Amino acid sequence: MPSLTRPDAIALFTARAAELGVTVPHSPTLDTLCERLDDLPLALELAAARTPLFTPEQLLERIGQRLDLLKGGRDADPRQQTLRATIQWSHDLLDDAEQTLFRRLSVFAGGCTYEAAEQVCDANADSLQSLIDKSLVRMRHTDLAPRYWMLETIREYASDRLARLGELEESQRRHAEFVLGLASELETALGSDPELRDRFAVEQENFRGALAWAEQGGHTDCQLSLIGRSWPFWWYRGNSDEGLRWVESALAHSEGEPSARRAKVLLAGAMFASRLGELARLKRYADESLGIARTLGETRSTTWPLIFLGLWASEVGNFDEATNLYQEAIAMAREAGDRKLVGIAINNLGVVAMQQGDFVRAAPLFEEALAISRVLGTLDEIPLETLNLASCLHHTGRSREAAEAAKEGLAMAREVGNLTSLGYGFFLLGEFACRQGRADVHAARLLGVAETLRNRVGEGLKDDAELLETMVKGLVSALGDEGFAKAFAQGKALSLDEAVEYALSLDS
Repeated sequence: MPSLTRPDAIALFTARAAELGVTVPHSPTLDTLCERLDDLPLALELAAARTPLFTPEQLLERIGQRLDLLKGGRDADPRQQTLRATIQWSHDLLDDAEQTLFRRLSVFAGGCTYEAAEQVCDANADSLQSLIDKSLVRMRHTDLAPRYWMLETIREYASDRLARLGELEESQRRHAEFVLGLASELETALGSDPELRDRFAVEQENFRGALAWAEQGGHTDCQLSLIGRSWPFWWYRGNSDEGLRWVESALAHSEGEPSARRAKVLLAGAMFASRLGELARLKRYADESLGIARTLGETRSTTWPLIFLGLWASEVGNFDEATNLYQEAIAMAREAGDRKLVGIAINNLGVVAMQQGDFVRAAPLFEEALAISRVLGTLDEIPLETLNLASCLHHTGRSREAAEAAKEGLAMAREVGNLTSLGYGFFLLGEFACRQGRADVHAARLLGVAETLRNRVGEGLKDDAELLETMVKGLVSALGDEGFAKAFAQGKALSLDEAVEYALSLDS
């Protein structure tokens, strides 16, 4: 919480006042006011927001009284005391409706839309605009919708007021209901709307807040539903460690409950465990989820556990069992009329064929899965299936087609924000270059990008460790240790947009 220099403090105060149509000339009073506010930017802004109502002399008198009252203690940082006194002074000048909205908005972490403020806080446009005018709430424009938020110091004060007045639990409950509704909306449109992943990214702090409330308050149904409905979005953003922690907590609170909600959370745990390489936990969670689904007699709910068990079998090298499990999953998905799951299981059959080195058998499976995804418009699956097909094309001697397919998959993964497929795409392009004898700077940079992305989603390049080791040896031989390290670091340093543009610009 650094203070400004006095000239900068005065400039900030007068600029904020000017935004409100008030001209404040420099004067000894203004200088004293800045001094009393410890030249703190937030305190100055809150005071300046009141210049349409008070002169600097009146501000000094009124804020000074509050400062003298609240800065008597010796334990707290004087600047913290100044801020709290200024916030409280500004708060006390609000009318009842504004004070109510002010404290209720503190339940949002990372801000909210106007519609969310209406639903959770009973907001109205006049009160919200007044809080913005008084610098107690901020607004920022995003690609999705304007968002309203508080500086953390102000939010802490507002939250404390909410708790002191006994309103915190009710506000948190309404907030959790809002987040649960958002999770349902995201789940319903999963894979068909690329904007949803962006929306989840914006609201992720609110998801964390709702999950924490459910966990701490023993609201198990809410906790299970939140995780069960939103886990794909945690997964896409590479939050496997955090996602697994939420899963473990939810499962602990619902021990022995054979419900559909628990079965979905177990699936979430299976996916996170898979990403983290915890194969025993993957199988345990998938087995329990399958058992619950069969007990409940839900055909569609049986398909996902079979897919995860197939994933486990292929990871431990039992390819026959994996094939049988995927084929059973396809039959169950068809019985349930879920073509999306049919496509996912067919894609996974192709992966098993690739793992066995049978790229001729794998290619038509990926083509079939890709055709299903394109008809359904399941944008989350298309990048991965395209990249898998690209790998098959390369291994069957169709190098140029493979590179073009890989670039197509990479571009689509960027469009929908699928970090997992992005990391895979960069790795493939680097692999293609090395296999074609182009052990050059470009290949090393591509591997650097791939490593960064795989680390972000919690995978690293461990799944391709043997191939990576061979590629790195070839690159070091061609470029030297220093040359490889430099190019690899250059790739890691690229922003995501820069990396995609770079990859797409390379000759196929």
